[in-house]
Amino acid sequence: MAGMKPIFLPFAKPIKDKAASEGFTKEEAPKEYRAYCQLMGETHRKTDPEYWIKAWKEELFKQELKEKKDLDENLKHWERVIIVDDCRYENEVAACKELGAILCFVSHGGRSIEDEDSDWREHESETWSNTVEERGFAEEVDYWLENNLSEEIFEEVVKQESSELLGIGPNNQDPVKKLAALLDKLIEQLGSDDEET
Repeated sequence: MAGMKPIFLPFAKPIKDKAASEGFTKEEAPKEYRAYCQLMGETHRKTDPEYWIKAWKEELFKQELKEKKDLDENLKHWERVIIVDDCRYENEVAACKELGAILCFVSHGGRSIEDEDSDWREHESETWSNTVEERGFAEEVDYWLENNLSEEIFEEVVKQESSELLGIGPNNQDPVKKLAALLDKLIEQLGSDDEET
């Protein structure tokens, strides 16, 4: 994302900030932290289903003001790329799409996932992603990424795709050459996995 400022702005930021102020951290007490965040989220959503979206939009507006200030000051790298990595509810998906977001769904593919049978995977916050994962598609999803390879290869795929989505990548690169480069990385990875076994 050369020349752009990537900003991670999860919908849960206000919840996480509140949890931290109450002494709950993911690192020190992950189960208590998750329970606190889920309860806090549910409580406000029952009162107002748009509560967290409104709070998130306030954070987004702060980023817009920073971007405008940088632009007014003629800074070279002023443009922000907002990355929301926790879009879990349909109204969150709708809010992002309304703002012109590109929605990428990261599927676990055929690999086994951590805590697959844990109770938290049945929480209402997982309903949308579980449904999409089971169906294998969703109309609102622009890009489907399968995270079933090594971390290194997945990072390379994400880097390449995001550059093209942002209009800064090699859009005119021959698709066969792109595929060949990815296959070379995969073969290299598979070869190193064989050597380790």
